[in-house]
Amino acid sequence: MEAKQLWSDVLQSLKEQLSAPSYDTWLKDTEAHDVENGVFTVTAANEFQRDWLRERYSTLIEDTLKDLTGEEWTVSFIVKDRLDSRYSQYQNNERSHSLTMTDLLSKIKSLEARVQDLEARINDDH
Repeated sequence: MEAKQLWSDVLQSLKEQLSAPSYDTWLKDTEAHDVENGVFTVTAANEFQRDWLRERYSTLIEDTLKDLTGEEWTVSFIVKDRLDSRYSQYQNNERSHSLTMTDLLSKIKSLEARVQDLEARINDDH
């Protein structure tokens, strides 16, 4: 089952188990991030929400995941802003590497032209 669909099912179940204010405050704006090796990672809007979910809702969420899938799960939480920040940092690194590669290719072409020029001079001298 896809992470987003499974998280949607988890949220629906939690909505039925919790009071509306609790659900709306702590879970409504969360999103599935990743599912890997029995770990379900959820994004929270900020560190406070992440910590609150971790301390007060992890067991309930893990139990709900087990009820829905029949499998044991560990839930982890990450902060969306940090995830966005890491992605931006990755994009910036990619741009830096692209510029570096462009510079390197330019230098290589320049060196190839110089080598060809030197080879031509050597051949003209002989």
